Amino acid sequence: MKTLFSQRLKQLREEKGLKQAQIAEILNYGSTAISNYESGRNEPSYNDLIKIANFFDVSIDYLLGYSDVKKYNYQYKLSDFYKCFEDISLSDALKIVASQKGI
Repeated sequence: MKTLFSQRLKQLREEKGLKQAQIAEILNYGSTAISNYESGRNEPSYNDLIKIANFFDVSIDYLLGYSDVKKYNYQYKLSDFYKCFEDISLSDALKIVASQKGI
């Protein structure tokens, strides 16, 4: 049974102009793995979802059909987030976090 995952995988593969066997080789899968995913016969493991999402540079949410956004464009890097807290004490930071979580 075809799923949104199987449809999106096929679409992404075709957008890159690659054959199923080529993707399987690149991702170090058996020769029929991509065919089985695209037909809906098999579903990928969690680790394989990550591998496929990374290869196509899309989010797992997109692959699974939970979002139509291929890749979230985050404005800040994690290191930039940490810089926001360089000049405050730990107790003040915990107060900020607690107030945001309603604790």
